[in-house]
Amino acid sequence: IILGRRITLPTSSQNNARRTEKKQHSPFILSNTRKRAQQNSNKNSNKNNIAPQKMSEKITEETSKRICKHMNEDHAHTIHYMAQSILLTSNKKKKGEIKNATMTSISNKEYCIRFVLCNGDLCEMCHETIAFYPTPLVDSKDARYVFFTLAHELQTSFF
Repeated sequence: IILGRRITLPTSSQNNARRTEKKQHSPFILSNTRKRAQQNSNKNSNKNNIAPQKMSEKITEETSKRICKHMNEDHAHTIHYMAQSILLTSNKKKKGEIKNATMTSISNKEYCIRFVLCNGDLCEMCHETIAFYPTPLVDSKDARYVFFTLAHELQTSFF
């Protein structure tokens, strides 16, 4: 009791309910995610009186291999969903079962996925290159935001 008023503090179950409510947002939009990341970096750079970086860092071959290895080992299901979405949105109208989907390379402008498409007894190797839209990646850190957003959108659309 403070100054004659009774104050009730929220219980842990009420706090947990609030936390779960906050987690249930609509899917992220890529451009909004990038805007937030840029705003955060601008805030941090303004605090230190450093001008924000305008030049993009090129994703090197070593960085590409590292990102592809991580995606293929730890996020194979996301690569599989990417291959499925490529088939659904492509003009080629190929149908079949996707096997062995892997990310082969990534650059600031695009990423490449390779997968085997089987239709009955006939299987073919497919290579697809997907451009980062609407803008290319700024650096390798930007790839994390893009793939996180893409994975979230793909998982919500396939489930």
